[in-house]
Amino acid sequence: MGGAEAPGAWPCNGSNQIVNTDKQTASDGERSALSASERHESIATLIESAGRVEVTDLAARLNVSEETIRRDLRALENDGRLTRAHGGAVRPATTARSVALPDESDRAFFERVALEVPSNGAVYLDGDGSADPLIGLLPQDTELTVITPLLDLAIATSLRPGIEIISLGGEVSATGSQSGEWARMTLADLRVDLVIIFAEGCTEAGDLLASPADALLRRAALDGAQRTVLALSAGASDPQHFTVFANVSDFDVVIASADAAATARALRDDAVIVAAASPTQS
Repeated sequence: MGGAEAPGAWPCNGSNQIVNTDKQTASDGERSALSASERHESIATLIESAGRVEVTDLAARLNVSEETIRRDLRALENDGRLTRAHGGAVRPATTARSVALPDESDRAFFERVALEVPSNGAVYLDGDGSADPLIGLLPQDTELTVITPLLDLAIATSLRPGIEIISLGGEVSATGSQSGEWARMTLADLRVDLVIIFAEGCTEAGDLLASPADALLRRAALDGAQRTVLALSAGASDPQHFTVFANVSDFDVVIASADAAATARALRDDAVIVAAASPTQS
């Protein structure tokens, strides 16, 4: 005879089998959601515009379970459309490109920085903009270990003979930079002979700014280095960069591009100023 279920009783079907209503509800929700291919396109569009997506946000947005989103991310990673990261995914790093060389207007600046790099040892590279052109200018007989949190730089440098790459691991930001406790622990176990930080601008007092996560890692690298070099160029400040990780006065050597000459001279009498390239004569 039909009757009300006892309080706390498990719901059963006609065969007296227990029904998992939570799973059934999730399945019903997923059946009404987008198809797998439509979800993949939505995720790819979001990651292209935002740089990073989170599993929990995608599950809520697309009305599916987090496990379904993880399967979607795996499929998209296999297609080369994203790179999975802790809790979500980021834009894919460039996977096949040659080591870049600097534009003629920047070549003298990178050549001067390259003079500071030893022929062997461990060098930590980090900072704003691209450090790739530095790698392309190093001598062919270089035998270096390059340590970097920058994924694109690590991939490009891996194509260069004579250089061993150590990528720090950890959380990956939308810009493709690794940070977090894992990265700092990896760095703490390494001996670093030289740290080179590329910075686009600084405050009037000479403070160098980064995001909080990047600032912690750069500070740790500078604290453990035998020698430090700042490669300073002019640039607009990023509103997400509000944490001080060092001052221009903290570095052993400061090399400034022509557009940052006035700033560098005001802060360091011994700053090395690299003159701008002369226009090509026709």
